[in-house]
Amino acid sequence: MSSVCHTNGHSSSAAMASFLDNTPIPQIPRSLKVRSVIKELTKFSDVAQFPGHHAAAHACFWAACDKTTKFGSYKAAVMMHLRFDGTFGFPGGMLEDGEEVLTGLMRELKEECNYDIDQQRPITYEDYHSSRVDKDSHMVLHFFIVRLTMDQFQALERATLSAKEYG
Repeated sequence: MSSVCHTNGHSSSAAMASFLDNTPIPQIPRSLKVRSVIKELTKFSDVAQFPGHHAAAHACFWAACDKTTKFGSYKAAVMMHLRFDGTFGFPGGMLEDGEEVLTGLMRELKEECNYDIDQQRPITYEDYHSSRVDKDSHMVLHFFIVRLTMDQFQALERATLSAKEYG
């Protein structure tokens, strides 16, 4: 399966790799600074040195909000899923062998969240945040942070209920 990824007007794999190689790891929005997000950051191009590792990609969907309730003040809405193992995690999952990262991420998000770029916004390498290499499990984990409007976020929450792999 082939896909074209657009990154600042570039569409080739070489241009994408060059863009990602020269792009510093972006700052995490203040409202998302949590330990699991900032642990062991690696630039996208650095993971090429781990051939034979399996890959996975996940996305943190978030929307800014300024809400106060009797439980506290909230600066952001963040989407997480209850995983098969009983823990919470970000939507996404394993890439198929040879599958391009964005293609695999979009496939996983369609399965888990019913994510549809016609109703949401496309996810691009502009949303790429970092990668983590787990040498013990031979995994390369790619992480994207996707900012949505609150309307988009709420529409995605509703769409998730009818996703193929929901629940």
